[in-house]
Formats: sequence, C-alpha cells, structure tokens
Amino acid sequence: MFLRSLLFAALCALGIVVGCGEKTHQETAPPRNLLLITIDTLRADHIGTYGGTPGLSAHIDALAQEGLRFERAYATAPLTGPSHASILTGRYPSEHGVLYNGMRLAKPMLYTPESTPISSHLQAQGYRTGAIVTALPLIRKYGFATGFDSHEMIPAKTPSKTADIGGSSADAVEATRAWLGRQGEEPFFLWLHLYEVHIPYISPPKVHARLGTEPIAIGVPQLNLSRLEEIQNAYRAEVLEMDDSIGTLLATLEELGLRDSTLIALLSDHGEYLGEHEGLFGHSLLKEEVMRIPMVLTGPGVDPGVHTGAVSAVDLAPTILDIMKLPELPGATGRSLANAEPSSELPIYGEWRDIRLHDATEQAQSRDLLVGVWHGHRKLVRSELSSELRAYDLSVQHGGNRDIYAEKPEWLGEMISHLGDLSVAETPVSSEPVPMSVDGIELLRSLGYIE
Repeated sequence: MFLRSLLFAALCALGIVVGCGEKTHQETAPPRNLLLITIDTLRADHIGTYGGTPGLSAHIDALAQEGLRFERAYATAPLTGPSHASILTGRYPSEHGVLYNGMRLAKPMLYTPESTPISSHLQAQGYRTGAIVTALPLIRKYGFATGFDSHEMIPAKTPSKTADIGGSSADAVEATRAWLGRQGEEPFFLWLHLYEVHIPYISPPKVHARLGTEPIAIGVPQLNLSRLEEIQNAYRAEVLEMDDSIGTLLATLEELGLRDSTLIALLSDHGEYLGEHEGLFGHSLLKEEVMRIPMVLTGPGVDPGVHTGAVSAVDLAPTILDIMKLPELPGATGRSLANAEPSSELPIYGEWRDIRLHDATEQAQSRDLLVGVWHGHRKLVRSELSSELRAYDLSVQHGGNRDIYAEKPEWLGEMISHLGDLSVAETPVSSEPVPMSVDGIELLRSLGYIE
C-alpha cells in the first residue's frame, strides 16, 4: 500500500496521471468490509506507539501510524465477557447484562432485549458475518455467536495448568485465512479474537531469543514462585508473539486483495497487572493497568491522527458504522468519534463485579462492586456496597496510584454528579452461596479467577 501511494505521488509530480489534486471516488468510498481484532489482556503501555518497548509491537504500531489511534481508550470492565459484550453492543455492562465471565449466576449470559450487537446489525444489512475466538468465555453457549453466520472456537493444543488453555494466535490467523477464502461477493464482517497475551505465558525459545530473555513457562501457579522480572519478560514475549500473528494476518489481507477495502479495528478487552500495587496479578478492580487499552482504526475513510481525549470501548461500534456510512447501532450508548475533535471527550464509565458476590462462601468486601467515571484527566471510583469514594488526578505522574479524595479537589462534585448519570443495574449480593455449574467452575479455575 505504501509503495503504491509513493508511485502515485511520483507520477503526479511528473504530470503523467490526472486527478492528483482531488480524491477519486475509490478513495472516498466507505470501507466495504470490516475486520474487528480483539486482543485479550493486552496493556496499552506495552505497545510501542503508546510508549512501550520499541520493536515489541511493530505491526500494531504500523497500523496506528497509518490510521486513527486513541491515546486514552478505556475498557468498560476488566473481564473478557463483559468487555467484549460492550465492544459488540456499544453499551456498558449494566446495560447489556453480561456481568461476569461465562455465567450469570448458573445460567448462560444473554444480552438484554435493548442490546443489539453489531454482528446482528450488519447481518441485517446484508453482511456475511463470522467470529473466530480463542477463549472459553466467548464460546457459543455464552451468547457470543449472536448475529454471526459462523462462530469458531480455536481450541488449545495441549491444555494443562501451565500450557495454553486458549487457542494460539497462529492457529486463529490460519483459520481466518480459510474463512476469508470461503467468502463470496457479499461484504463481510469478521471478528477475530486473539488469546496469546493472556496468562499462561509460554512463548517459545525463539521468541525469547529476539528479546534477549530466558525462556520460562508461567501459569497461575507460578506467579508467586517466579521473580517479577521473569513474569514481566514472559508477558513481553507473549506481546511479541501475538504481534507476529498480526503481521501474518495483514500479509494475508494484502495477498487476498482485501486490505484496501477493509476497515480494521484493533483493541484489547482489558489490561493486566504485572506485580503493581503491592503484588497484584491478573485483572480486577478499576485501576489504570487493567482499564486503559490500545484502540486503533485504519482503512478507507480513516484519516491518520491521534485522538487525545478519554474514550470508551462503547464508542467503537458507533464510530465504525459512521465510517462505513451505515445506519446507527440501535441502543448504543457510545458516540461516534469519526468526525470528533481530536481532544473531545465525554464522561466514560467502568464497572467491576467480583464473582464472589454470587458464588463464593466469603463475605463480600467493599471493593467487590465498583463503578468508576473518567472525565478529562480526572477519575472517581465508588463502591456500590459501602459508598466509599476514591479520587485520582491522572495528569500527574503516578496519579492513578494516589487517592486524593480527602483533599477534596474542586472537581469532586462534578465527578460525583457524572457517576449519578450511570444507572448501574442491580447486582444483588447473596447471603448464601449460589451453586455454579460444573463447567462454570472449571472455566473460572482455568482462567485463574478461583483456586
């Protein structure tokens, strides 16, 4: 694509081609196809263009360079199921009803009647729709096949406590090639989910060799037995391995002649703790390490640039449909950012619910049900169980780690009023444990949420 653009510019300079001073119909035509790439557990600060290690994410960085990058994008929840439901519906967890991974009490999760996933919306517009996922919370039985003509789960090859419990990115990209090769003349929407960055971290020696780090396999049981540096290096190796798969995917699109007609949206569902906050691992609560995510759009109709205001994953679907010149997504809470001012923003929200609110014998704690609001560089988090408030100034270094609520900043009242604008669905706290299905227990155990 770059070489074609360079050649076109050279021919324009020589006067060999005409129409150089204005965009052609092909250039202004909206994207024909949509590829949504969601990457599990990928932190924004480990992507080069977001300030991460140079060279660790070369292919994602290239996408960001040629497209629209959202500097301060946030997930709606630090859990795979709720976050992906928000990405697909443009609604917050309280609104779409997917509150946990894999179960709502002991039942499969279903969207609320007011929620329409972009898959169903595009399917109604005549798009061929497909999903290729690599993690158990996104399988068909939990409702994530809604609106998709096909839905394929890429299984792990060697599941164990240390080996991958999700399918590999390489296998998922190969399945994507096969899916694209089967498509006819209709426009398509393909959702590809990559699991690679999620624990367990088991990248091969050749990936570690490129980073100059020692190969190590780290699953949930090894987190408290390994040095912090080993864990962080293992995570970085997973990022590199995943980015290699993104490169293969982009090459496939070029080979099939689809790159110039396809809008590519890439983001993660949430981040991951890597020993911060006195030894936190996994993803929970509403701290910056798990809520801030990379989010990039590139393709026809997308001018290169950076949006610096705080935005939410709920804004992605409305933005995509605006760029594609398609009808708005019914019920979406998010706004289109297609023509927004680069620094514009509105209050955005995040929600956290610990599974023990329903399914554990432990007493619920204040931090087990949280709601947060971000506006500008201000952040306010409230416990829905104790009404405790915590305030943060994200404009200062390490501001996300220091609670300044007691200092009563002048913006506190405004932020409290913003919290009142989010109607958090009632989340009853059980006085007695509610039984989970056997497969639900195994799902949580395999993901590291329970012992």
